[in-house]
Amino acid sequence: MAYVLFLSGLMLTMWAGRMWYRQAAEETVANLNSSPDIVMEADDYEKNTKDGHNEDWEEIRQRIESQKEEIEKQKHLLEQMKKQPCALAEPENTREKRKEQDRKKLHRARLYNDVYLLHDQGVSLSKIARQIGRGKGEVQLILGLRGSSGQ
Repeated sequence: MAYVLFLSGLMLTMWAGRMWYRQAAEETVANLNSSPDIVMEADDYEKNTKDGHNEDWEEIRQRIESQKEEIEKQKHLLEQMKKQPCALAEPENTREKRKEQDRKKLHRARLYNDVYLLHDQGVSLSKIARQIGRGKGEVQLILGLRGSSGQ
């Protein structure tokens, strides 16, 4: 039972980390899209070029263009980061292996519980072995494990 609770907590933590990671990426994209400095510089450039005062504005225009390119690169990187699995998430093959291990542990725990339950009801070792489809020696071993874990 404690194992199930531990796994549930671990999965919840991984899920929360992934949600935080996505939220941070989306906020960064939103911040990049609403950059007021670039908009103001572009507006000032348009006003002053109409008035004929464009000595320094060519430099500002180049800087704006380079900033726009940098923003586009960052947007592209953030989009790629959204598509990639979070660093907190396990690789798919590891997840599958863990699921298989969990299934085996659950099956073993059910088998042990069945043996313990039948033994507690007074069923003989040979009948327990027949019911669960295992040998008498394995049933004795399972019951022996129960005795050693209880001490």
